[in-house]
Amino acid sequence: MRWRTPQGFTMIDIMLAIAIVTILGAAITPMVHGYLTRGNLSSTTRDIIAAARYAQAQSQAGVDNTTWGIYVNSGNITVYRGASYAARTATYDQNVSYPSGTVVTGTAEYVFARRTGRTTGGTLTLTSPSLLTQVITVNSVGMVDY
Repeated sequence: MRWRTPQGFTMIDIMLAIAIVTILGAAITPMVHGYLTRGNLSSTTRDIIAAARYAQAQSQAGVDNTTWGIYVNSGNITVYRGASYAARTATYDQNVSYPSGTVVTGTAEYVFARRTGRTTGGTLTLTSPSLLTQVITVNSVGMVDY
């Protein structure tokens, strides 16, 4: 009589595989969360800097013979045309959103002078939900440092 060899997986094999996957998932989740948080903070920083440089370039080039600026509020960066956010021409607004968990504090509005690109200067501090921070400084000449 021939012995039949068992085919397939036993319950112990399946439970062991599930345990390994669970342990790996639990170990990887915090790393992925940290990576995504740093990525969101970095992306928001780049978006604000790009908006500031674009508005400054528009002012220096004398586009529409007026000043351009940026305004950063909850979850949104607005590049606008005009002497201030309140007095802007809203039809020219260019909006970029950023993750709602990112908190931005500091100088919210920068207006760049026509031709020179100068501004009053200030600092923006970005804080992620996990309390990572990034500081963006705009000096009076309009140079951005982060």
